[in-house]
Amino acid sequence: MVTYGGMSKMPLQVPTGPFIFNDIRLTGFWMSRWYEDPGNLEERKRMYAELCAWMKAGELRPPQFQKRRLEDHTEALEAAAVDFSKKQLFIS
Repeated sequence: MVTYGGMSKMPLQVPTGPFIFNDIRLTGFWMSRWYEDPGNLEERKRMYAELCAWMKAGELRPPQFQKRRLEDHTEALEAAAVDFSKKQLFIS
């Protein structure tokens, strides 16, 4: 299982059965610390290459977004608070 960001501040809920019967384990991971380690440079390059390949193949897509002018920031913030399915992208 991979979780990134933890923005909900809610604990993970996972089923007990797989942990018991399949010897599954969860381990924490802090991306910022991994980025700061120069020893991970080659692995990071491979990761970016794999992500780019997934995007080219259509297997990984960016989130939907709504383009907004900076002057419309009030409406963008209101929309962001209601509709979590789209990101707000500001353009000037």
